[in-house]
Formats: sequence, structure tokens, C-alpha cells
Amino acid sequence: MEWSFELSLTVFLVVAFVSQLISFLSRGRLSLPLAFGLIFMAGFSLEIFPKDFIDKTGLLGVGRIAFNVLIIHAGTMFSLRELKRNRKALLITLSGVILSNVIIIGGLSGLIGRELAILAAPSVVGGGATCAIASVSVMRSLPEISFFPWLIFMLQCLFGAPVFALMLKKEKLKIGGYRKEMASLPEARGRIADKMNGSLKGTAFYLMALMLLSLLNRLFFNTFFSGTGLSLNLTALLIGIVVGETGLIDRNPLQKADCFGLLMLGLMSLMAKSLANIPLSAVIALIPPALICFAVSTTALVLSGIALSRPLGVSRTRAVVIAISSLVPVPVNIIMIKSIIKPESAFETDDVARLIEETKMGSLYVINIFSVLLISIAVSFI
Repeated sequence: MEWSFELSLTVFLVVAFVSQLISFLSRGRLSLPLAFGLIFMAGFSLEIFPKDFIDKTGLLGVGRIAFNVLIIHAGTMFSLRELKRNRKALLITLSGVILSNVIIIGGLSGLIGRELAILAAPSVVGGGATCAIASVSVMRSLPEISFFPWLIFMLQCLFGAPVFALMLKKEKLKIGGYRKEMASLPEARGRIADKMNGSLKGTAFYLMALMLLSLLNRLFFNTFFSGTGLSLNLTALLIGIVVGETGLIDRNPLQKADCFGLLMLGLMSLMAKSLANIPLSAVIALIPPALICFAVSTTALVLSGIALSRPLGVSRTRAVVIAISSLVPVPVNIIMIKSIIKPESAFETDDVARLIEETKMGSLYVINIFSVLLISIAVSFI
């Protein structure tokens, strides 16, 4: 049978759905990226999928759109008030991430290679956008290692989820001790984004706004930072933070545009495309360096949580849960917390909500925002 557009897209979507189902049934312990990557590895290696299969889906164009707007979207999620509210959790999280990056880049470069270490350090605690930036940055200069960031993306939850679950089970015994009602964090009044008629804010509006900001970012970057070696994504993230904090655009615009899922499929198509052009033997050769980096990063995050727990007045298990959340993305962290702790009383429900907000420092801010900042700087040294 000829691999037409219809067949190619259908097969891709079936693989994506099966990957999501595997993640759901395993409660996030086997992540969607891991299942997705393994299926495509097998498909290309066994020659079930043709090499040009992904090109025929038409999703690479969607992935290109995602690559241009996702960083700005992530920046809009930044909330200074939320960070201040959870400053202890933020300190625990960032301390672990900084320690992890220093050890991987400073200590593992001689073991796994300088380029792999630089790509790995931010990617280990990063999400799809971070890994996409890392992969694209070396696609032309070092194509043989361009899949390495995607491999890290696949393996992320294998390390973070078990430790996260173990500490949650221990913390469960202490849940309910938080006796202060959580204050809501409403957005400040008078935001420009709130003044526009809500009925006009559809998919076209949000994508138009993000693409205009993307154009502005490119103009800004070419004017002030061209030739500096810095990444275009760095200024995109900063622009996203500014427009989100000042209220020039709604936070979380892609979700409100009802197209986040489609754009993420496009981004995942970039991952599948990179697998089509790399031998299985080359992927296998990259697994040991990835595992070493995860072992080091997981250890650094755990030690950071333990070390800061007493000075910050946080239980050791809770501090480790917060620290390791940098390896457990949203919404996996929420699913695991609710399924393991299962709050029964009002106090327990309140404490679980508080814990979810604290783990958001890693599961959202590090994975989707701070890691983008780190990789945007790191790639300039490759």
C-alpha cells in the first residue's frame, strides 16, 4: 500500500494515542515520549515505516510553528507573584538544578564528551521545547548527536517518577499538617489582555499575537544580539515573560487558543523525523551517556533537597519531592500526587493543593521556562 498523506497521518496519530494510553495506564511512570520514541525506533529499524513517512504527515510544518511560538508561550506562564509565594520551594528546586548542571558540564565532559555534556545538562531537567532547541542547534554541525536531547526527553520520567513516588508515599504520613488556608492568586486588575472582548479571542487571535511577537523577537534579536553567539530562543523567552507579566497577552495562550495539543504533535513529529535518519546502533551508543547524566542529576536533586530541608524548615521528604519535581512534568506530577496521597479531609486536600503548587516550581518553571534559558545560553558554547 502506498504511504499517502491520509495513511501516514493516521498511523502517526495512532502511535501518538497508543503512547498516551501507555502513559495513562502506567500513571506516568512510562512517559508518552518514551513509548512514542520506542515505537518509532522499532518502526524505522524493522523498516515498517518508510524513511519519508513523517514528511508525508504534513506535521513538520506544524512543528515549525510550534518551535516558533512555544517558547514565547512558555514565557507567559511566568508569574513573579507565584514565585514569591513559593520561594522556599523555588530555592530548593533551583539549587538542585544548578548543582546538577555544574556537575554534568564540569565533571562529565571528560567522560562522555564536552558536546554531549553541554546538551545534557539543561535537557535532563527540560521539556520538549528545551530538547527541540538542543537538537536543532546541532542538527547541521553535529548530526550524529542531534537525537541525544530527544533520547533524554524519552528517559526523563524513568528516573524522576520512581523517586517522586517513593518520597510521596513517605510524605503521605505527614499530609494534613498544613493548617493555613490557601489564598488564591487572582491576576492583577487592569491587565490589557482583559480589556478585549473575549468572543474575539479565538485560535486566530492567539496564534496571530504569538507570531507577531515571534517577528518582533527576530527583529529585536537581529538588531541587538546578532553575532553574539546567544540563541534567538533566549530573547523569545524574555519577551514571553514581559508580555505575560505586564498583561499584554493572556497567560497560557496556546491552551486558550485550543491548539496546544496539535502544536505538541507537530513538535513530536520533529522527534520522529530525527529518528528516521539515525541508525539504531547510534541511538544505542547514546544510551550510556544519557543514563549517566540522569544518575548524576537525580542524585544532585535529592541531595539538594536533603541539604536545604532543615535550614528552610521543610520536612526532608517534602523537600526531596519538590527538588525531584524537575524530572516530573505537569500534569504527571499532579496525577501522581493525587493518586498516591488520596486526600480525605479538608486539611489534607488543602495540603495536597499546596504540595502541587510547590512541585510546580520544578514541573513547570524549571522544565518549561528555566531550562529554556539554560539551553539557550549553553548552545552558544558548542
